[in-house]
Amino acid sequence: MAVEDIDTAKRMVGETAGAIGMTRADSESAKNLLDSYGRAREGLMEEMRASLNQTDTSSLRDNWKSRCDRGKSLLETLDRAIPPAPNGTGLAGMGAGDFFSGEKKIWEKNGEADIAFVADVICMIYNADVQLIKKCNDELRSVRDGDKVVEELIQRNLSGLKGDAKDVLKTVTTKLAEKVLTGWMKEGAAKDYFKKWYQLIVKSFGENLSAVQQKRILKQTLLANIKLINDTKEKLSEEWIDAMYKKGEEFGKGLQGVGRSGSYNAFDWAKFGEECTKCLAQSRDRSKEQSKQIFSQLLPTLLEETNRAYAAFTDDKDKLEAWKSEMAEDMKSIDDALSKGDGLIKELEEGPYRQAARATFDEVKSLLGIGAKLLVSGTKEAEDEMKK
Repeated sequence: MAVEDIDTAKRMVGETAGAIGMTRADSESAKNLLDSYGRAREGLMEEMRASLNQTDTSSLRDNWKSRCDRGKSLLETLDRAIPPAPNGTGLAGMGAGDFFSGEKKIWEKNGEADIAFVADVICMIYNADVQLIKKCNDELRSVRDGDKVVEELIQRNLSGLKGDAKDVLKTVTTKLAEKVLTGWMKEGAAKDYFKKWYQLIVKSFGENLSAVQQKRILKQTLLANIKLINDTKEKLSEEWIDAMYKKGEEFGKGLQGVGRSGSYNAFDWAKFGEECTKCLAQSRDRSKEQSKQIFSQLLPTLLEETNRAYAAFTDDKDKLEAWKSEMAEDMKSIDDALSKGDGLIKELEEGPYRQAARATFDEVKSLLGIGAKLLVSGTKEAEDEMKK
């Protein structure tokens, strides 16, 4: 219990009472009044100290001011209740004038709620950190779930396109080896085969573009959170928390000096300031831990996720580059194989057979050319979409 200042004031009252010839009853009455004030004062101090550990500080400053107003009121009531003395009225008449004036100054200064302000700010930083971490983690999980679905579709289509290209190459080379390519062309089956293949390319890239658009939206969610974290760094950083704590520490240490004078040393207020500073330090450390989680863990995770999964329209950029290279090789191999077929058709005797084979072959070559261009343009369109 903070009673050192009260005990000093009681001692001054006893000495003054003996020096000026006051009755023992009046002296004891003044001391009892001081004890009563001291207990109420300690209760207010404890309430203020405890309020610094609250997780909801929305009313902290108002309550802090109210308690200080209450403390000042109790002090003034005490002063009026002190038995009159030949030296004057109130505590000053009983030799405790320094106590009264010093206490009053401290209650007034503490009533500015500087300590409570710092505690409120640190708590708001903590709550903002917690909310930001939850928001970003929730959205990161949602993005990852969404990307998993999108990525599976893209990879399925890319794998299908690669498999289809190899099937086309195998079909053409087999027809060549079995010397039935010209007949395949003449019957028109080749045209239907290549048309179906081209339609699969159109369908796959249509689905992929739609998937990439979804993927870009997911990417924008991550980028928005990265920007949000960077924009709030000044007010949520460990450095800012430390700066606010330093202010609170100064306010706490300064209370004693506000009222100390003469016989009044304000030792109880010095202890109060120290204990408030300890509470602020606990809040500071708790808040800094959340801040560290944001800037040392969450932000790097978001940056890594963006660079890894969204650098290209697939999660694995190297895998995409390998796919593009393999597709280019397969398309060239198909074109080379068809060129051999072109030579075989040229060797045919003029007539309906050759004409039918040539007509189909030209359509097949056209479809192949358009398909090859679509593979390139479709890939580029998807890549450009991701860069938006």
